[in-house]
Amino acid sequence: MDSELIDKTVVGFLIPDLRLGGAERQLAVLVENSDKSRFAPIVITLRPGGALVQELEAKGIPLYCLGRGSAPQVLRRLLRVLRTAKVKILYSFLLPTNVYALAARLLNPRLRVVIGIRNAVGNLAAWEGSRWQRLRVRALFAVIAALRRLAAAEIANSRAGTALARRGRQGRVYTIPNGIDIARWKLDSSARVRLCREHAIATSNRIVVTVANFSPYKDYPTLIHAAAQVTARYADVVFVAFGDDATVTGQAARQLVSQLGLESRFIFAGVRNDLDRFLAGADVFCLASATEGFSNAIGEAMACGLPSVVTDVGDSAFIVGEAGFTVPARDPSRLAEALSQLLERGEEQRRQLGARARERIVSLFSVEKMIESHQNIFRALVDAAGECSATAPTWQDGG
Repeated sequence: MDSELIDKTVVGFLIPDLRLGGAERQLAVLVENSDKSRFAPIVITLRPGGALVQELEAKGIPLYCLGRGSAPQVLRRLLRVLRTAKVKILYSFLLPTNVYALAARLLNPRLRVVIGIRNAVGNLAAWEGSRWQRLRVRALFAVIAALRRLAAAEIANSRAGTALARRGRQGRVYTIPNGIDIARWKLDSSARVRLCREHAIATSNRIVVTVANFSPYKDYPTLIHAAAQVTARYADVVFVAFGDDATVTGQAARQLVSQLGLESRFIFAGVRNDLDRFLAGADVFCLASATEGFSNAIGEAMACGLPSVVTDVGDSAFIVGEAGFTVPARDPSRLAEALSQLLERGEEQRRQLGARARERIVSLFSVEKMIESHQNIFRALVDAAGECSATAPTWQDGG
């Protein structure tokens, strides 16, 4: 064990992998900006690789990969890492790793475990594709239900997720929304040129951008059907979708775009780790998700000064507030109508609405607030009582 970690609280952050995604990005922000005088973060993954590996390594964050194997084998490796690194608090971010974290707590009573709740879906199993996948999700939920009492705390990144977690249950559930790095996600007058040059778009076009990996949760069919209605009405509107489309859902989305004749009007832009260089160049942000907890993409787009149209799922409506439009999920016509209303506003009106959007992110969803709320809970977990204090400060609902 490195001598500089002595007298610090070692916090392990457990996540399936370090690909580019909302939970993964929040983990990176949290470990990179934690109070290193008090906490020593390490990151533990189930699978190797991911776009964030180099970023964390460059920041000097120790990384451990448990690798493939049976559940007992992976659990043994996890226990070995926890013991070797002298981890006192284990914070798990997603469903599969929540199971491993709680199992580790069952075998190590001195370990403080915090499980993350990053969705607001009552029946997550219904969203998975194959029968085997649905059975797997149900099994994971069953294990968590049986072991949930072992968690010292639960952290939901949305008010909707907190309400779901507290429904008919006992336990400490805290709401800590994601933090948006307003120094990175900001107004940028040169972003438009970069965005248009990168994707061969005329700068005179009006651009609707979305940021979402191609999964069933993000409901690309609704967005694509809405895009068909909007582009039929306006000849100068182009949709740009940033996200991993190398999936079954991505293949289906490409087929639908082709069927609707939108090949030149709906651009698949792929995954970008430098999206902050392009996002502010759009005119409107749109997210058509069928379910959400707290969407990083909405917050980042608003911080870049984009007015938004989002579906009323999870905390999306709360994030947007009066700085955009909210429509029901799975309704392409309502989504298209809201986008049309926003596109018909003049550039100056959209700019004013975008300014209000950024102000909302700055005031309510800062990285600093997110980090301090987490660290307050971590401090409480290692106090003299060894439990999470009932008065541990957390983020307060508002807006």
